[in-house]
Amino acid sequence: MDGFIAPGEMAYRAALPQPLVEESPVIPARRAGILLHMHPASAHQPARARSAACWLALAAILLVGSATGMPALELAVIAGPVPRTDAAPTLKVLLFACHDCPISLSYMPEVQRIADHYAARGVALYVVLEDSAMTVDQARAWAASAIPRSPLVLDATHELARQLGPQVTPEAVIVGADQAVLYRGRIDNTWAALGHARAQASSHDLCDALDAVLAGMPIHQPVAKAIGCVIDLDDRVVR
Repeated sequence: MDGFIAPGEMAYRAALPQPLVEESPVIPARRAGILLHMHPASAHQPARARSAACWLALAAILLVGSATGMPALELAVIAGPVPRTDAAPTLKVLLFACHDCPISLSYMPEVQRIADHYAARGVALYVVLEDSAMTVDQARAWAASAIPRSPLVLDATHELARQLGPQVTPEAVIVGADQAVLYRGRIDNTWAALGHARAQASSHDLCDALDAVLAGMPIHQPVAKAIGCVIDLDDRVVR
């Protein structure tokens, strides 16, 4: 509703200088299963209400920030190599895909290249199929040709999609060791829109995000809009 400001927004506004907050984009950040939207500040909130709300919001933010992240991901690998439990990867990439989404299919060679390249740096890339009508055998047959060297997860009920928040296939989510989502969005900018692909990508968002995390640096753009087939959490992938 107009004029309503969530407690999390108030805490964010109080923590940063006013000009900086006004110039900042809206960035979703998911911690402990809670989605916080950080918005530019408003100059219309009464000072007394702002002060009271800030104390409550700061307490809530501290509680969220002290958590280890979201509940542990349950990744039931049905094909491909299974990462060793005694050598857990530092980072996980969940690449949400669909077996007959044209854009997903066009990215599979690049996804496999990225998986192979970062495996030695402690990154495990899982391909998560968002196909509600696909059987395990069908998923395994698809993976054998499309993504043979990466672990495959069949998310037929869309539980992982609900937990991590991808909107389309293909869309990548980077999850840290504490289960926090560090990046969510496109692989690169090859696709400018549905039906319109560039001859060559000029922005490699997923790799840039991985490089930043592995170097201990902040991710420049933690959310990047992906282009692809819409995930309908109630049923299927809409192509």
